[in-house]
Amino acid sequence: MVDVGGCRRSLVYFGISLVFMILLGVVSKFADLDQVTVIGPLFSYGGIFAAAFIIIGMFAPTAGAAAAMSLPGVAALLCAYHVTGALLDYSGSLGRLVVWLLAGAVAAPLLAWSGWALRYGHNGRQVAGGFAFGVLLADACYVLLHAFNENSMFGAGFDAFVVAVLAVRIKPKLSPGSIAVCAVMMVCGALAAVFPWSGRVVAELVSLFA
Repeated sequence: MVDVGGCRRSLVYFGISLVFMILLGVVSKFADLDQVTVIGPLFSYGGIFAAAFIIIGMFAPTAGAAAAMSLPGVAALLCAYHVTGALLDYSGSLGRLVVWLLAGAVAAPLLAWSGWALRYGHNGRQVAGGFAFGVLLADACYVLLHAFNENSMFGAGFDAFVVAVLAVRIKPKLSPGSIAVCAVMMVCGALAAVFPWSGRVVAELVSLFA
């Protein structure tokens, strides 16, 4: 027997999530043009997008819906960003779009799943907490070590704020394993900032598609 109520909830969730990601893509492009206040550079960091997928996952009806929604969510976000840029005559390269699509296809389902598991999960809740917090704190480490200024402090502060809100609202019981996952990801974020060659590797990947 088909669960009509469950299907309707899933469709509503998908629709609202897509609209949210489209709006985020549009706002991100406008923020790119704002390099005067700290709001513009905030959208240049990964933390705000990681937080978006974590939050989307938290409202998913099931773990499968959270992971499934993340892929069209990535596409909607990037398409809205580039279409807005084209309309404003500030379009980006096709290579960058492809690279971000590939990165999003890997990271977004994990982030969305971690959001769902943080709120509803049992067995995977501790690992999800370590992963979600680790991604956000890795971004904070990266932006602070990459360029220590007012903008990076604001970006890192945003990451720390999201982690604090999630920790207070959900109160996850972090195990030694999940803490280790979080610590490893923070170290990876710090190493990416300390060793500039990591940025050059990404630049080379982009140039292959440009």
